[in-house]
Amino acid sequence: LGSVEQGCLASVEQNCLVSVEQDCVASVEQDCVASVEQDCLASVEQDCVASVEQDRLASVEQDCLASVEQDCVASVEQDCVASVEQDRLARVEQDCLARV
Repeated sequence: LGSVEQGCLASVEQNCLVSVEQDCVASVEQDCVASVEQDCLASVEQDCVASVEQDRLASVEQDCLASVEQDCVASVEQDCVASVEQDRLARVEQDCLARV
């Protein structure tokens, strides 16, 4: 009986150890997968945010440049019109004075 009991006990211990080890490995694997997924998600989110920020910045820069160019063109046109008007006015005055 002693030998049978020992054999049974050894078998139960072995099964228990195997079961505990499997649970432990499964738990470690689960934690590892969860950790990798979190890191991956964080990295993807970071890349996405960076990409959105770059697009926004590019859009803002583009709008700013367009606005500056419009202002510059408007200013040049205004100066040009003013210059043409002054030249015309000077000519009209000159012609008028010549007649007088």
